[in-house]
Formats: sequence, structure tokens, C-alpha cells
Amino acid sequence: MGWFDGHLHEFEIVNPLSGTKTIIGIPNEDEDFANYKTLPGWKQKIADYFSKENKGVKTIYIKTIID
Repeated sequence: MGWFDGHLHEFEIVNPLSGTKTIIGIPNEDEDFANYKTLPGWKQKIADYFSKENKGVKTIYIKTIID
């Protein structure tokens, strides 16, 4: 079973090499005005961010309503 970009989402995790918060998901063109950048999930494996010390990830699901 894998992850299938079926809805907007972000994974917020600490980069074990730099110790900084990293956001992985589907980039948004409005991010040019934000204080963060989302790394494309199709280029970044979140598994690479896990270690014995770094076991957790915050998952954000974005519900969209289309009329």
C-alpha cells in the first residue's frame, strides 16, 4: 500500500541533517507569499527523514469543497 496524492496534503517533519522543519507535499503557487516552501512529494521520500531519534511526522490533510 502506498500514498496516492488523492487529496491535498502536507507532511511536516524535522530534517535530521539540519534540524530544521521541512514541509513535503504538493507545492502551491501562493507560497511565493508564505514564509516557507513545500518540497514536492514526488521528489522527496519522507522515509529518508525518519531515524531512531526522529520518529514522528505531522500530517495535514486539506479538505476542499467544490460546488
